[in-house]
Amino acid sequence: MPIDLLIISGSISDDFEMQVIDANVEELNQNQVESKVISYSPDYLICLSSVLTAKSDLEFIGELKKRVPFAAILMGDIVYQRPHQIIADDRVDAVLLQFPSAGLNSFLNRKPGNHPDVIYKDHSGNLIQGDYSKSEASFGQLKYELFPIEKYRYPLMQRHPFVPVITNLSCPHTCSYCPVQGVVYRKRNMAELFNELDYLKKLNIKELMIGDLMFNADVNRSKEICRQMISANLNFSWTSLMRPESVDEELISLAKRAGCHTISFGVETTSESILVNNSRKSDSQKIKSCLSYCDKYGIKSLVIVLLGLPGETMGTAMETISFVCDTKATFLSVNIFTKRVGSKYMDKMDSLEEIFKDHSDLDSDSVLVSNCDLTTDQLKTLRRTAYLKFYCNPSRIIRILSHFRSLTEILEKIRSGLMLFSRT
Repeated sequence: MPIDLLIISGSISDDFEMQVIDANVEELNQNQVESKVISYSPDYLICLSSVLTAKSDLEFIGELKKRVPFAAILMGDIVYQRPHQIIADDRVDAVLLQFPSAGLNSFLNRKPGNHPDVIYKDHSGNLIQGDYSKSEASFGQLKYELFPIEKYRYPLMQRHPFVPVITNLSCPHTCSYCPVQGVVYRKRNMAELFNELDYLKKLNIKELMIGDLMFNADVNRSKEICRQMISANLNFSWTSLMRPESVDEELISLAKRAGCHTISFGVETTSESILVNNSRKSDSQKIKSCLSYCDKYGIKSLVIVLLGLPGETMGTAMETISFVCDTKATFLSVNIFTKRVGSKYMDKMDSLEEIFKDHSDLDSDSVLVSNCDLTTDQLKTLRRTAYLKFYCNPSRIIRILSHFRSLTEILEKIRSGLMLFSRT
């Protein structure tokens, strides 16, 4: 589910009728999307874009505007990081500086003046920019029911359907390779969060994916969320992403009682020099401890490794692989580093011409460019080696099988396994 669009759905007042098109999950081609937009005849079109699709997105918007007179509002990674370049395009009427955008509703109501988190063009073509919101985040009532919930899948889900839930935005850390290291970290209003959980329970949603980049960014707050979930007897099953160095046994125990069944941990690398060069702190012993806590309380754990960061060698990569294979982790995900918009490694892209260039080298699935002394073929071989060494272990296979609790989970793991096998 596109979390950006989901979150801003709550920012739009009940004065507006809203329709959602998720062309990817609904497998719609361009003509089908065009027909839907034309049939809606919207006053505004809010488009989620990216550095990989910005050129084609704007071409599509330009063609649509010849048939439907709407105002185009863009959001997404390239928009948040390069808003002034995107708003300069004649086909774009406004851009959102972040989500949720506090001023979106007042902008849609055509109120004059500045609107927080929005840059727009007035009738004379002048740019009007609002300030960035930095206070506690409020989403409003998210309109989950407008999204094709039944069609969404997630490899770690235990029950279906599932929906994402956000408790905080961005991350307080500043890892150099991360695309959000320059985005303001904000907590969500706690009362609003639990109103939303009550609403999801009424919608008969059973499974949540806590979509925070770091659920335990404030470890005391994450514990309190777990306590309130237990107290309210919400009975959701859920997954989350946590930083290992901010985990203790109490948090894992509370998470389990609150319904958590899987936690993803970003380990990235065990190389001290690479970690230091990327402003990342980590502790190998702490990682092993939190994975042992998960094993103790019956929570599945996914370790995420990032190979190919600048400075990576065959030795550092194999050291990381050996380390994760020696832990009690349940699952392993191996990514190969590519530059991301917003990270300190990304090119400036100071103009639309630079943004519209072919950026297929930024696609982490294809891995067309290496950013270290190892070749792309060597990095792909290392990824394959990591998966084989990790999963071809009888005791780990038994541990994985022992965790299965539902047919949905079994089928999803088979599907994910087949995709992993074909990929490697």
